[in-house]
Amino acid sequence: MSEDKVGNKAKGIMDSLKEKEPEKEKIIKKKARKRPNKQKRTYMLTQKQIKKVHDLKVENPGVSLSEIVGAAIEKIYEEYAESQ
Repeated sequence: MSEDKVGNKAKGIMDSLKEKEPEKEKIIKKKARKRPNKQKRTYMLTQKQIKKVHDLKVENPGVSLSEIVGAAIEKIYEEYAESQ
């Protein structure tokens, strides 16, 4: 192959990558919109509490551990707010 043909093929490959870049950005932005602003935190739980969280995870495989703990916090908070 001549150098010109190789250069054209390389340019074609690079152009196709550039075309996919906006699509990739759309996917990343879409995923970012789905997640609320989260921060990583560490808390201490007893073995009994950890077992209960994992039991809930087994019963609800589509739900993350963070979502289970978050839902529990929301429920307790709502109950507390109603009692005030």
